[in-house]
Amino acid sequence: MTCVERPSIDSDISDILLGVAIRPSTLCVADAASSLLGRASVRSERKRPGFTLIELIVVVAIIATLASVVAPAVFRNVGDAKVNAAKSQIEMLALALNAYRLDNDRYPSTSEGLQALREPPTSARNGVD
Repeated sequence: MTCVERPSIDSDISDILLGVAIRPSTLCVADAASSLLGRASVRSERKRPGFTLIELIVVVAIIATLASVVAPAVFRNVGDAKVNAAKSQIEMLALALNAYRLDNDRYPSTSEGLQALREPPTSARNGVD
C-alpha cells in the first residue's frame, strides 16, 4: 500500500468524485483503488493456482498442430516397415522352397503343403546322403 503525506482536508470535491480516501494527513492509494474497483481488487490480490480456459485451448491447439505435422511421417514409416517385413518373409519362403527342391529334386505338392518345408527332407530321414 502506497501512502503519501497530505494536508488534512475534510471535503475536497475532486477527491470525493475520484473516491479517494482521505485521512487526517495521509492519502492511501490502495484504499482509493479498492474503493474505486470494489471487489475486483480483492479478487486480483488472490493468486489461484491453475490455468485459464484460454491457456488450455492454446496448448491443445499447439499439440494438435504438432500431431498433424508429425503423424503422417510416423504412419508412413509404419507402412514402409510392414512392406519391408512382408518382402523379407517372402524371400525366406522362396529360400525354403529352393532348399526343398535342391534336397528332393521337386517342389512340395499341394497335399504336402508348407509343412514339408518345416520337416527334414526324406533323404535326411532315411540317413541317405
